Amino acid sequence: MRTFVRYGAALTLVALTVGTVTSSALGDTRGGDDDAGRVTWTVEPATSGESDERVSIRHDIDPGDTVTDEVEVRNFGPSAATFRVYASDGVVGDSGAFDILPPEQEPGDGGSWVTFEGGAGQSAERADTVLVHLEPESATVVPLTITVPEDAVPGDHPAGVVAEWVPEDEHNVQLTSRVGVRLHLRVAGELAAHVLATDPEVRWNPGWNPFGSGDLSVSYLLQNTGNVRLGTDSQLQVAGPFGLLPARVEDTRREILPGDQVRVVAQIPHWGLFWTAGQITVTPDVVGEDAPDADAEASATEFAHVTVPWPQVAVLVLIAAVLYFRRRRRRQAEHAVQRRIDAAVADAVRAPGSDREVPSRAEEVTRT
Repeated sequence: MRTFVRYGAALTLVALTVGTVTSSALGDTRGGDDDAGRVTWTVEPATSGESDERVSIRHDIDPGDTVTDEVEVRNFGPSAATFRVYASDGVVGDSGAFDILPPEQEPGDGGSWVTFEGGAGQSAERADTVLVHLEPESATVVPLTITVPEDAVPGDHPAGVVAEWVPEDEHNVQLTSRVGVRLHLRVAGELAAHVLATDPEVRWNPGWNPFGSGDLSVSYLLQNTGNVRLGTDSQLQVAGPFGLLPARVEDTRREILPGDQVRVVAQIPHWGLFWTAGQITVTPDVVGEDAPDADAEASATEFAHVTVPWPQVAVLVLIAAVLYFRRRRRRQAEHAVQRRIDAAVADAVRAPGSDREVPSRAEEVTRT
């Protein structure tokens, strides 16, 4: 896979994936058909002085052992170019793509185990860096040595080897453009495959529509507490009291490195019933061509949250208020009618020529 870069001040998007890597400069790429300032190159695994069919470099190594390998750097451009070849620790960015540490940050794990030997057209700046000068449309193979410390812990130690383009006037070009190949380094020993969902944070948004559901936002951390890289399939389930109105969402992560954590935020349409219980179930997955040498078991994390359906409660309160005031007005009207009847009866009894006594309310009710 080739990389196209133009001279100029720019920011650089650096991406490493399994296999040959492409890096693209984010800047003004206009310039007509003149390719004089274009640099195009690749880095690929190599064997016996030639690039091979591998998409990455993979080694299972015992603590204290040393292995050798090769990468081929090829210049496809019409001009000679110089590249700085070095290794660094692997990381997974927020987008989920594999990358290595920034150039200014020193590696402390698998990337620090790699050293290079300068060959023809190569000059070693130091043990962990080599400069490669390539004529147009030419290639060279860079030997590398991986030395595992005696005290290296078992498990995966991700790293990458990159070739960074070195412009002629390196100080005046604000550009770091590099491509590379991934190193899968696994140290022998007891392997552990564990991913846990921790630190659940729940927010309830009941909305304003009494005829629609609210939204439940659940944020949690996926932590790889084992020593091998893992993918994950996560299932978030919520329900009201007695399991009423259940809802479910799923999340898939391709890769979480050992010791890393990823913040996951899930939005669930949900009918709140004053109290919601939930569970996050995480199932680890083997990534790519990794050997499933560790037993990976699912884990579950439970949580609960108050989910008052305020719009629906407001409607119920409004209906109850309407019914209450209607009943109260009806009673007031009935009492007013009764008072008029009582007054009329009293007036009739007290009329001239009447010898009847005004009956009490109780007597009147009894006669009735």
